[in-house]
Amino acid sequence: MATVTYAIPPSVAYVGMPAAGQDQPRVQYFKEASSQSFKRGAPVYLASGLLTANSAGNITTSTTIAGFALEDASGTAGTAIAVAVVDFMRTYKFPVMANDSATTPPADSDIGTVYVGRLVSGYGFCMNKSTTTNGILKYLRPTPQEGYTTSDSGILVECSFIVASGVGVTA
Repeated sequence: MATVTYAIPPSVAYVGMPAAGQDQPRVQYFKEASSQSFKRGAPVYLASGLLTANSAGNITTSTTIAGFALEDASGTAGTAIAVAVVDFMRTYKFPVMANDSATTPPADSDIGTVYVGRLVSGYGFCMNKSTTTNGILKYLRPTPQEGYTTSDSGILVECSFIVASGVGVTA
């Protein structure tokens, strides 16, 4: 996988392709908070009504997430930034990680388990297979790509966001 600051999940990036059978994500514009430097694809939330980037590390039910930035921060407070808003009815594809290392997907017996999200440099927003406490992503199934098997590390898995306290747009 190419090294980038953030990777946009394929089903979130309306500039790419949504997950099979799904419409484009809901896009809303929010005013940027001051001193922001997030990149396109970064998970973002609202603090006092202004768009702010989630910091690196685990994103759990105690962390808010409004969606994923569809453009880089301008660095100017008040600039309108397009965001693909998290939709609890949508399936998302994310890389699977064990904290900051690519790993294999959970076992089939783990389908339905709720894991935390994690912001990992070079991968972007991922499902963190290492942690389930205060999870926000329900594991649905691995999505092997051509030439990969479910025993390969760093492949995408399908997840859905759960409705939980602290997850979603907050003001």
